[in-house]
Amino acid sequence: MLHDLETHPDWPAVIAPLRKSLPEHGWTVLSVQMPRLPPGAVSDNAAIRQLITEAKPRIQAAVDYLKGKEFKKLALIGHGLGAVQGLAYLTEAGPGEKTILGLVSISGRRPAQAAELLPLREILPALDARIALFDIHAGREGNHGQLDAAGAKRYQPFGILGADYTYRGFELLLTSRVQGWLKKNVVKSTFAEPLPVSKN
Repeated sequence: MLHDLETHPDWPAVIAPLRKSLPEHGWTVLSVQMPRLPPGAVSDNAAIRQLITEAKPRIQAAVDYLKGKEFKKLALIGHGLGAVQGLAYLTEAGPGEKTILGLVSISGRRPAQAAELLPLREILPALDARIALFDIHAGREGNHGQLDAAGAKRYQPFGILGADYTYRGFELLLTSRVQGWLKKNVVKSTFAEPLPVSKN
């Protein structure tokens, strides 16, 4: 799990409800401490771009850790900037990354710089061949999550009407939708290739 800018790995909104509910449905959850802005820094394009770059080795370390535990089907769940950082990681990882089968983006188009720095419309076709994407957005965010995804068979937008960016009051709906999507698109996915069995 990848938290948003200036929050933390057990943030009460979005992150904590999912951290609590997913293990109850059989998931192992690893919530990553994402990079933070330096004190007094402004979250302009340059700063956000730097945070995206700094996030990649952290995500890679988490993925490597889970692979080392012999987990064969992984998914990234990101909120806000965390979703953008996850998308950037998957874009750079390329087809060689075969264990991450899905990305749940929760308000991932909300950061003002997201569309400019990482235009999903342009990178979605390549990702769609190997990654399922669940694009959740709050109703008050308008249509940030709705893209022209023609031809993207594994892209699914979903709006939660009445919710804001924190999804407070909609935790049950959010967690149940994420659980159902993960079960269908990751657990039952046929895209995964088995990892070699360790001889150690």
